[in-house]
Amino acid sequence: MHLVSCGQTAATINGEMGKFFRNKQGLCQGDPSSPLIFNFVADALLAMLSKAKVAGHVKGLVPHLIPGGTHLQYADDTMMLFEPDNHSIASIKLLLLAFKILSGLKINFLKSEVITMGMVQQESMQIANLLNCKLGGFPIKYLGLPITHRKI
Repeated sequence: MHLVSCGQTAATINGEMGKFFRNKQGLCQGDPSSPLIFNFVADALLAMLSKAKVAGHVKGLVPHLIPGGTHLQYADDTMMLFEPDNHSIASIKLLLLAFKILSGLKINFLKSEVITMGMVQQESMQIANLLNCKLGGFPIKYLGLPITHRKI
């Protein structure tokens, strides 16, 4: 933490350099160690999700196709895949709250969506409301590629 908190920063306002001040927390924008630290934190979230699955709190989606598959992650984008039973939903909500408290990161629920398959609209809306997310639907774009629930 010494490297993070011992730096100094100055802001340029109207073309003039202001006074330097000490960083109290966090990294400067563009800091080369930022992606590495993000990976440590993202790994912690995935470890929490994996432990919840092993403990039986979260049931992965289509376990016969993807053994143990509860999530997909690429860069800063995480997709959680789980059965929509009340216990799994409550566990995911608790896990995300614990992650927020432990990491200090805020989850942007305005950018988060619940996407369901084979459920009636009312049940889907209930799940989205429980997780404080908006309800999305197919087709979606993931990493720039269209994904649909039907064969192309």
